[in-house]
Amino acid sequence: MADTKLAPNKESEQIQVENFNGLNLLASQLNIPYKNTPSVKNCTIDPGGAITKRGGSALLSTIACATASNTAMDVEYQTPDGYNFILRKLGRELYIYQLQNDTWVLYANGGDPNPLQITAAPVWSVAAAGMRFSYCTSSETSNPRIFLSVGIDTIKVVSYAVATAKFSAAAFAPTGAPANWTGTNYPRTLAIWDGRLYAGGTPNSPTTLWISKAGNFDNFTAGTAADDGFAVSLYGQREQRITSLQPYRHSLEIGRASCRER
Repeated sequence: MADTKLAPNKESEQIQVENFNGLNLLASQLNIPYKNTPSVKNCTIDPGGAITKRGGSALLSTIACATASNTAMDVEYQTPDGYNFILRKLGRELYIYQLQNDTWVLYANGGDPNPLQITAAPVWSVAAAGMRFSYCTSSETSNPRIFLSVGIDTIKVVSYAVATAKFSAAAFAPTGAPANWTGTNYPRTLAIWDGRLYAGGTPNSPTTLWISKAGNFDNFTAGTAADDGFAVSLYGQREQRITSLQPYRHSLEIGRASCRER
């Protein structure tokens, strides 16, 4: 716990300044000048003298993990019909929660009798248990999706059916997927931008960026038409692996090991 104490004002004749900046308790006659200001704990004091309790944290609930893991990653997700969910990767598993009365509750998945664990078996491989994922979300009206990737396991797709309020998950298997997306060689980062799905940073091709067909996230077939999929390798003096993809205004920011590009 930290102490907060206002520094003393050496100009004692500046009574007005002292009063204005002291701890304003209830009314002006109760203002405390700098020199008489006490130490307070777990508080912040603004320049006008107001005291605010410093924010803290409290244990609300604990969540069990079926497989041993020391890695958890959460993503907040709002569905097109206005519901808010939290996706949590716990080791090899993927869960979906709703926040109810400040407590995370496993989502019943549209009324199913058992709370949702995306699949009966773990979603990710043993090697990917401790990995954090990259993700991006689509805006499809009836069946929006969340794409998740850790780089050494298949890309996962979590779908939400608006009509039934149910989630489902599966491995991403796009048409025309690159032949080297196999084994432990998959994109580390994903992004949806300008109507296409971008994927990059595989272990074996760390500077290659794959782009889907325009308007079709499930097709990476390369071609010469304007809307076909394609791939591009980023080289040059700053050749570094692709670490992140982030849409920004009218461009796509490409994070690399030692720089960012657009």
